[in-house]
Amino acid sequence: MQGGRIDQWETDQESFRREIGEELGIKKLAIIGSVDYYIWLNTPSGAHACGIANLIKNDNSEIRLSSENKSLAWIAEKEINNYKYFWPKSERAIKKAFTYHRLVNKAL
Repeated sequence: MQGGRIDQWETDQESFRREIGEELGIKKLAIIGSVDYYIWLNTPSGAHACGIANLIKNDNSEIRLSSENKSLAWIAEKEINNYKYFWPKSERAIKKAFTYHRLVNKAL
């Protein structure tokens, strides 16, 4: 399956776990919660696409990017505006993730 789609008979969490494994090499993870989502019209194909941002905790696996990805960066919250993102609304989702992470840590 290409494009991060949910395979037939696969749940949304199974799909997410499979994609994280394929794209980053992370096999064991806990999904803390959904942070943000957005839907956009993917032109020129005219198809709609949906992005979902989840906050996860991994098993401390070393991250290995798939050949589909060009780079990975760990950034501080104050650096969010310094990057250009591939997906629309990614900057918003990352900002929400930092806020959500702070709230989760405060609750613990």
